[in-house]
Amino acid sequence: MGDAHKMDTNISSGFKDRDRGSFSRLALGCFLGLWTLVLTVWLYWYSARNGGLPEWDGFERVASAARIWYDLRHFDFAHFWLHTNGQAVWPFLHSWITGALFVLFGPSFATAALLSLFAYWGAACLIVWLLLREQSPFAPVGAAASWGLFTTSPLVLQNSVTIMTELFGLFLVLAIIACLPREKDERPARFVFSGILLALLFLFKYNFAGLTWAALLIHRLAVARYSFWKAVNRSNAILFGIPILCLALWFIPDTAHKWKNFWGFAFNNPQVYMPFGLESLMYYPQRIPGIYYALPCLFTASVTLMLIESPLSKKLRLINPVFTCFLVHFLAAEIHPMKMDRFQFIAVGLFFVLSGQVLEETLSRIFSAVRVPTHVAAWAGCLLILLPAAGYTADRCHEPQIRQENPYITPLQAIMDRVDRSDRTALFLAYDSIPPPSVFYYYITRFDQLEYDVRTGEHRWFLTFLFRTRESVMSLTPGERIQELRRVLDSRKTTQVVIVECIEPLSGPAYDQAYGGVAEMAKLVPLLDEYELTYEEEFPWTHTRVRVFTLRKLSISCLEAKTKDVP
Repeated sequence: MGDAHKMDTNISSGFKDRDRGSFSRLALGCFLGLWTLVLTVWLYWYSARNGGLPEWDGFERVASAARIWYDLRHFDFAHFWLHTNGQAVWPFLHSWITGALFVLFGPSFATAALLSLFAYWGAACLIVWLLLREQSPFAPVGAAASWGLFTTSPLVLQNSVTIMTELFGLFLVLAIIACLPREKDERPARFVFSGILLALLFLFKYNFAGLTWAALLIHRLAVARYSFWKAVNRSNAILFGIPILCLALWFIPDTAHKWKNFWGFAFNNPQVYMPFGLESLMYYPQRIPGIYYALPCLFTASVTLMLIESPLSKKLRLINPVFTCFLVHFLAAEIHPMKMDRFQFIAVGLFFVLSGQVLEETLSRIFSAVRVPTHVAAWAGCLLILLPAAGYTADRCHEPQIRQENPYITPLQAIMDRVDRSDRTALFLAYDSIPPPSVFYYYITRFDQLEYDVRTGEHRWFLTFLFRTRESVMSLTPGERIQELRRVLDSRKTTQVVIVECIEPLSGPAYDQAYGGVAEMAKLVPLLDEYELTYEEEFPWTHTRVRVFTLRKLSISCLEAKTKDVP
């Protein structure tokens, strides 16, 4: 009787502890989610609304979104299909989402940044969820550590108010991992959800999805104990088949063009490749501590913990999808000869999660042999992590902006102030001056008019000779260059020529050789008698000069006479 009573008491106590632990985890998750939401609102209000202009890739994305915005507003399905299917380098999903946001809230850089801000909050919540679902009593400590590393990361904070794809890509990767089955859970629904999310990732950015797809293939093979025949089953067919099917459907229209751009994107800018060697291999290990971590010592601590725990940790195995995805993304960026800080964004984000998992595992092993109440130690560890992290993020609130204005705004404003809706403008841009997509974005959103009408073939604003190599242009004689220039301008009924040139080129000779043809052709515009210089201004801070040439009135009459019979 006494033993039975004791057993009942123990069972009852176990249930109470479990309930208490579940409630405390829920409370922690809600607190971290709410704090991140506050950070997100602050980032929008003080940075995204007042921040500077995006960089080249960001302008490319808002330009694509502006076209989708125009199509949705005018119910123009012909252009909608053209602008969707024409996005061969980057798939269409980002432009669809941002274009829809433009329709709801109006076209602006602040509106375009909403996707990254949502991804910042969503990724933080998924990181916390991935750690809190572990059964260990130290799961809250791991969740706090991963959350703290992510929310205080300087590059993560910077990307949260940009129009880039890294944060939303990380969000989708984390969502895919969160939906994957755990241990012996083989419910088909989980594979379906993961497959759909992986398909969306493919339609968002190819390289994120391709690397994640390969990593999950390795992971599922590890789950099957490296038995190919065990890995070939219905569940895995669903997981990997759904994204392949969606990608095939996307590539069917204009397959050759999309494949060409797909591989061109994979081998991005060979002119600026870093030669393979020690410098290339050490680029990211040297850069990551300073740009991804609030304190470089946190990176050192994480790496040291990984090295110490690697022989014992179950989390540092291919059976853990977080580790597998991190490894594939990191190695791919490491061996790619083109180096940029953001190329390791997905890998470092996963490394934050992995750091929390290994920390939780290590603490569980240590305190299993120490007579200290685990819940006391766990919540003490949470406080030690959360207080400095919250203090750091609160301190960031005193900064007026996370990102500064870039130099594009002044020459861009000068151009747009001298362009009218009725103008047919040819733009000559030096590669180092302003991003060409920026002009398209401003043109579409200011005049509510596309630069190109697919039905009439009318070009109101176009870039000419932008990506001509210097060698291809210099191979022509001066007379041939003038003849080609006049032919292009006359065929588009050009009434205005805008030239933006660099006073002091910023890029190296490789870029100049690859894109320097436009500068050579721009030199010939003043030699055309039919155009007169109507505006010229230098912007020393931006190292640029803007010149505007307008078609003379007599030449306008001649041009109309030449083209009156042209449909």
